[in-house]
Amino acid sequence: MDLQFKDRSFGRGLTHGIFALLAGAIGGLAQAPTSWWGVLFVSLPLLVWLLDQAHRECAAGRRMRAFFAIGWWWGFGYLGSSLWWVGNALLVDAEQFAWALPFAMVGLPAGLALFYGLGTLAALYFWRADTAADSHDLGGQAGAPFSRKRLIGLAVGFALADWVRGHILTGFPWNSLYQSLGGTDQMMQFASIGGPWALGFLITLAALMPATLFGRSLASRPTIIAALVGLMITGGLFAYGTWRLNHATLQDSGVTVHIVQPNIAQRDKWNRALLPQHMETLLTLSAPPPDPRSTIVIWPEVAVPYDLTNEPGLRAEIGETIGLGNLLITGAFEFDRIPGAATDIYNGISILDGTGRIIDTYRKHHLVPFGEYLPLKAVLSAIGLKKLTEGIGDLAAGHGPQTLALQTGDGRAIPAFGPQICYEAIFPHQQTAANGPRPQWLVNVTNDAWYGDTPGPRQHLVQARFRAIEQGLPLARAANTGISALIDPYGRIIGQHSLNNQGVITEPLPTALSVTIYARVGDSLFWLLLVLGGLSAAKWQRRAT
Repeated sequence: MDLQFKDRSFGRGLTHGIFALLAGAIGGLAQAPTSWWGVLFVSLPLLVWLLDQAHRECAAGRRMRAFFAIGWWWGFGYLGSSLWWVGNALLVDAEQFAWALPFAMVGLPAGLALFYGLGTLAALYFWRADTAADSHDLGGQAGAPFSRKRLIGLAVGFALADWVRGHILTGFPWNSLYQSLGGTDQMMQFASIGGPWALGFLITLAALMPATLFGRSLASRPTIIAALVGLMITGGLFAYGTWRLNHATLQDSGVTVHIVQPNIAQRDKWNRALLPQHMETLLTLSAPPPDPRSTIVIWPEVAVPYDLTNEPGLRAEIGETIGLGNLLITGAFEFDRIPGAATDIYNGISILDGTGRIIDTYRKHHLVPFGEYLPLKAVLSAIGLKKLTEGIGDLAAGHGPQTLALQTGDGRAIPAFGPQICYEAIFPHQQTAANGPRPQWLVNVTNDAWYGDTPGPRQHLVQARFRAIEQGLPLARAANTGISALIDPYGRIIGQHSLNNQGVITEPLPTALSVTIYARVGDSLFWLLLVLGGLSAAKWQRRAT
């Protein structure tokens, strides 16, 4: 980053970049597994301090470049320290893919950090001295403190950065700032009203408030106001969450879920010689305990690597194992065979009843770039790149979220559910079908074995918990190596099975809550908060000029 601060060399700019990198790395500790969301109250003010310094020291013509660079360095530190585990997927087949490890561990956070660079660049407009702050201030001169309007502008910029990176080019919202609250049940609950992006904006704004201290005394009016704003936001989020959980009521749906975690290592999963052993493990773990109610057995993503329509013997064995009044929901490949054309293959979910009959299917619609298909295939394959998964070509995409209403082999109705496959759980706006009935629970089948014992599976679980809160729906999560869990509609974990262990979770399925505000209005409150924040900052900006 070629920074030239006024009367300073490139080295001065690099120093700012290194400090921004370290500040961002501190912020990364807010994400699972540490989930120390309080570090944002250090990391983000440090970023503001660096931007203040750049604004004072940098010539006017170079401030845009300086702000973008410092924001990029902060984002690179934040995401680099919390997304490094992505590279673990390349070590499953290290002989083929280890060469790409630096590109995954460095290139991914470097690319995503561009959004934070643009967020700080957008906030530059609000970075002017507060000419009416304190009587001892120097107006627009070098020693004057900056107005608190810049903090609102930066919060808006970062909220937009997170939202855009969660949507553009199919989206990758992993470790957006709202997810820092995933370790505290109370702080997560506002997602049921405003959704994740509004929650991220509020916690970012609160965490920026300590930056008002720069250049002011503790007793100054702007400092006191900022402290009150920060306390009101964090205290309000916690108070609302506490109230909501204290008044939480759960009812039994009359159905039991039996979640199977087979713990099959990724390097063994596609070993053809071991496939019969894998199926035997799944069947052994799947016999539900005697229960007069229907039991839903759930297997992980692509637990069945066969075309089930061509496996009558396996289907009969599954039916015999689960029993007539029960169902199996399993990850499995789906095939569209069209005479004279290539066969389309889907990452899917199949539902089988106790007779071994496939009664419904779902096909994943939001595919993982490089994992399930190769983007820009004509170009990238020409230079030797290929997707990471073995055995099959590019997968085809399904048609979007669905609600599946089911019935057991003996005629018992099962609460309708919304299926998710792995990656689909990270997109708040893609959880339920736009038309049709509302599901009564969510089912997430996944395979996080690619990432081993790293933060990845723990961060994935946090996002699944947010989806339950946002929609007011319980969520059953079956993960190959973990972390499998049954989550109530308040995002609390009813039962879970630890990472890299084999076992089952058998629990009653709670009923859904009433439709949440977020499920009704989507991101409307988020956009309202951003508009109000932008307008208030712009109003102060006009007063300052």
